[in-house]
Amino acid sequence: MVSLETGLSIVDVSQRGTVAVTTLAPNLTATSHALFLVDDGTVFPNYPQVDAGSALALCRGCEILITEFGDVFDFIVLQVREVVDEPLRGVRQAVFSNIFNDVLGIGIEQRDLNVGPDTFVDGTPFNTYSQGRLQGIIFDNRVDGAPLSHEVMHRWSAHAAAALGWLDGEGHFVANSDINGMMDLQLQESGGSLVKREDAPFLPVDLVANGDGTYRLEARPGEFLGTFAPISLYVAGFIPASQVPRMRILGGTIDLSNPDRVTATSVTEITVEDVIGLEGPRVPASATAPCDFTVGTIVISDRPYAEADYTFITLALRYWESDKPYDGFGAPPWKTATLGQSEVRVALPASMVPDAGGRTGTDAARRRREPERALAVGLELRRVVRGEHAGGGRDRGDHAHRRGATHLLHMGCRAGALSTL
Repeated sequence: MVSLETGLSIVDVSQRGTVAVTTLAPNLTATSHALFLVDDGTVFPNYPQVDAGSALALCRGCEILITEFGDVFDFIVLQVREVVDEPLRGVRQAVFSNIFNDVLGIGIEQRDLNVGPDTFVDGTPFNTYSQGRLQGIIFDNRVDGAPLSHEVMHRWSAHAAAALGWLDGEGHFVANSDINGMMDLQLQESGGSLVKREDAPFLPVDLVANGDGTYRLEARPGEFLGTFAPISLYVAGFIPASQVPRMRILGGTIDLSNPDRVTATSVTEITVEDVIGLEGPRVPASATAPCDFTVGTIVISDRPYAEADYTFITLALRYWESDKPYDGFGAPPWKTATLGQSEVRVALPASMVPDAGGRTGTDAARRRREPERALAVGLELRRVVRGEHAGGGRDRGDHAHRRGATHLLHMGCRAGALSTL
């Protein structure tokens, strides 16, 4: 159980002793699924007030993970142990920083920010400490990790074909649509309050077509629906375009008075062919796109951790990594959310995972890696060829430009059609 206001987590006493912890350095410990850092101000100088943007740009947390394990992570999570304030933007649940993109047809410019140390055009220093592997960094301000599946999917969705009027401009599908998944906004009344069903007053709802021109409001099992919409699976490279059904945007006057027969004075249909017409086809296609990814997590606080901290966060990460059905709490398990088409490995590399007694592999297994070491891990081999960058700076976020060329060798996602689509 977790309080969303404070981040206070409570672990059942039956879980005591189930998560082993090992000490790597005076202020650095590890469980099977995360590093835990007692920060001296290196990552977050003013904790518990944090500047997430600066921490994602000059990613000292990434440096610690990569120093311990090597350049083996596709995504890195900077996890805090409680809800913290971000003075410039207020409290936010999570932030995704898109570091690398070589995919065409998804509405994201090609980029490679794994070229630091360098500075953005506004003078902000940046360094991912990766030599080319890292694709994205997440700042997670929820101790239960609930936004993690949503944030990883921001790597690909939802950015394509903005001219269709189906996006909010910040990586989400509009709520007044039947594009139901984990990348759509929650449906709101005109006054800003969330639309809910009387028989499920604490759950957000989605619009589902009845097949006769009307729609019904269906309550989600929790904060999220639990599975991604087919269009998100397509832009992620997990399914082909042929498996994406038509989508509808409700407009004009939307009558929500009957939750089982919602009507709208206008309905706009969108097809995947419309998206391809604006963006071009996805390259690489699902037959050759990677679909399994490695995630590294570092938990950051300004004081030592209790057993409950280690246990709660580790169990939450294990749940996210699993193929269990979404129970309405925490992060919807990634494999289930992608309908079995993708997996994330969240467990730390095997040589570092503590056993039941808190012991790890040999000390040599976690020796300091040389940053220029060639890397061939899992399904992907990436070689970054650097070039000179004229102008002395780089744009941040979606305005970043690719530097040099990147070459990928891919094996495809899982073969076979999705029976659920």
